[in-house]
Amino acid sequence: MRRWLTAVALLGSSIALAQPAQAQRHYTVRHGDTLVTIARRHRIGVDDIQDANRLRSERIRPGMRLRIPARASGRRVWDGVYVVREGDTLARIARRFGVSIRNVQRENGLRGTAIRPGARLRIPGRGMGRQRPQGAAPAELDDSQRQALARAEELGLGTSRVVHKLLVQPPDPSWIAAAGTRDREGTVLAPVDDGVFLRGFGAGAGAYHQALDIGAEQGTPVRAAASGIVAYAGRAVRGYGNVVVMVHPNGWVTWYAHNRQNLVVAGQLVRRGDIVATVGATGYARGTHVHFMLMYEGEHCDPMPVLDGSFSNRTGDPLAEQEHVRWTGERPSAVRCAPKRAHPRRNRRRRARR
Repeated sequence: MRRWLTAVALLGSSIALAQPAQAQRHYTVRHGDTLVTIARRHRIGVDDIQDANRLRSERIRPGMRLRIPARASGRRVWDGVYVVREGDTLARIARRFGVSIRNVQRENGLRGTAIRPGARLRIPGRGMGRQRPQGAAPAELDDSQRQALARAEELGLGTSRVVHKLLVQPPDPSWIAAAGTRDREGTVLAPVDDGVFLRGFGAGAGAYHQALDIGAEQGTPVRAAASGIVAYAGRAVRGYGNVVVMVHPNGWVTWYAHNRQNLVVAGQLVRRGDIVATVGATGYARGTHVHFMLMYEGEHCDPMPVLDGSFSNRTGDPLAEQEHVRWTGERPSAVRCAPKRAHPRRNRRRRARR
């Protein structure tokens, strides 16, 4: 009898130990998989997979082993449905997704603001699949933005693969053709009005800083430097935070990083001077500023010679105006361009691993 009770106790403990292991499912990434397709297959959100595996972006590779959480956190699911949790209010949910309370009520047929834990709420503007920019606002899309997302789907824009390609390669000819007509100015507009010059092209050890850092107060509008099409709006590039990337009809590519909010979607056609984001300090940023990059034929270029706009320095004194160089065809000799350079600290880490 005593042996039988001991056996039952051991069996019960083994079952108890097995339950957590069953809750921690795993999935091996196959060719053609994306985080969106894996999340849909397991009926959870992309955020849940990223949190469980500490992923900073949506980049995955075949053979990668992913932990699949047993249940969704309810923060965001890709069919546009949010599961109400304890302590949630309608105002808090609306604020979290950047929509109005009235639009949430209208979407779910609610007359008041009372909600109960476990209820499923449809979030306006959600469920746009892989083209939905992460952390972007407004979350409620208008008809033109929905058309833009359809355009991005046709062109293959809006994915993490696109944004990482544009870091080192020129844009596809189809993206340039879809960007519209060329601006006559031959210059790029300053991304913020009355900005403060913080750091220029070629700064830092090894001249690794291949952009302009322009300081401004948080929430300041970030404007498109030239007319074009939004190739990406999200935060798939490590360290850049919320970033907007645009392709222009003359082959330029402009980047606007560390934004507080992205206000455009992939595939959206934007005119010179239109607001595309607001200034913030997301990602690896020291203070609120715009990390503004200009690229041509896969190389990073100094925007200053073709920049249409003036800045002040750190003490508030205006910088001397310079004669702008028009850039309508081939790259002028006054514009410095170079291939992408890694941060010197990252180079040291790579050499140490070897």
